[in-house]
Amino acid sequence: SHATAGTLQLLLLPRPSTSNGGRSSGNILDAEAPGSSATGASDYDLPLDVPPHVIIGVASAPKNWGHRSWIRQTWMTLPNVRSGRRMGNATTLFPVVHAFFLVGLLTSDITPHAPTTVQKLTDEQATFGDLALLNTRETKPPGEKMFAFFRTCVVAFPTATWCVKTDDDTYVHTMRLALNLQMLWQDQHESPSRRMLYLGATLWASYRPETFQICGHGMGPLMAAGASKNERCAENGGIGPFPYAAGTLEVLSVPLAKWIVEQEAVARFVRRAHATNPPAWSIGEDTVLGMWVHNSPFAITALHWGWDKVHDLCFTCSDRKQLWKPITPLSVVVHIKGHQANWHNYINVHRNFSRVCDSACQHQRLKFDVPSLPALCHRGEISSVYSKCRLVPPIGVPGHILD
Repeated sequence: SHATAGTLQLLLLPRPSTSNGGRSSGNILDAEAPGSSATGASDYDLPLDVPPHVIIGVASAPKNWGHRSWIRQTWMTLPNVRSGRRMGNATTLFPVVHAFFLVGLLTSDITPHAPTTVQKLTDEQATFGDLALLNTRETKPPGEKMFAFFRTCVVAFPTATWCVKTDDDTYVHTMRLALNLQMLWQDQHESPSRRMLYLGATLWASYRPETFQICGHGMGPLMAAGASKNERCAENGGIGPFPYAAGTLEVLSVPLAKWIVEQEAVARFVRRAHATNPPAWSIGEDTVLGMWVHNSPFAITALHWGWDKVHDLCFTCSDRKQLWKPITPLSVVVHIKGHQANWHNYINVHRNFSRVCDSACQHQRLKFDVPSLPALCHRGEISSVYSKCRLVPPIGVPGHILD
């Protein structure tokens, strides 16, 4: 028999070894050679009693040994990262990040992985200690793993403030990310338990939960509303349009993540998805998270950080498409798309971040293109197509976003 989707399988995060070696120097250029490993702790390691501020789950398929190796040798060596037996650098002034890989224990057809795959994962976990082995199946996109990660985040790390899901074809500059999330957290006026925040680089869509289908997709609200009307989304059970953070970077505050994973409607959706074989939830993992936030009673929206901070990687950049950019002083999270995912590109992104963003740049506060629900709803005709805007008082009328 197989496990229920989302059941926590906390085989992750064993207490790190105290053997020597494996510290990060804090220099972004200090990547290890391919195939090497860093284990153990040192006098320079972050002490275990320093709680992590940000929890990052990296969705990774069992077969993606290379991706995990490249990440361990690049952004997971940044000084504020604690991951498995790598403890980070105690001299860092940036908020602590705890990162690990998300691997499903079941195949897409709800059967166990082959014995050879299980043995490789067992050996990998014994060596690095940075795998979260979750009782979910492997699908692309990783819908069940996304839900299981947010459950893991709020249960295993109750003192953290942020849960961040990303993918193993993504480079995350953890220092810039954690510092900006810390500043955003400190800006909030609500009590910590009521800080309901959701952010990333956003797109818009509607969603048909009964049939697990996206409809009415668009870059912005008006485009998505037009597409929704043309595709008759609402008439076919669609919810929306609403914004969602693209899967490269999906960020929830811990209070919002906790609220979501406790909802019976959310659990019912995941159970229905898990019961279908072949998988019905085969597209729109990030869209579904946006729908869950949209269905919440809170006067919040997906804060859009901008496609200059979260973007796909290009080299010659001759096509000039909006989502494709080289590393710039504004880059924080870079999607190294599947066909580009190799050691050469990971290490070059790692080095280029240091080249284009010095210490002053790394401490820079990066503005949000959409910083709040009121800021969005008071733009043009957006309030006429986005139902969350009804929760926003008109300009000049006193009111609170959250009572």
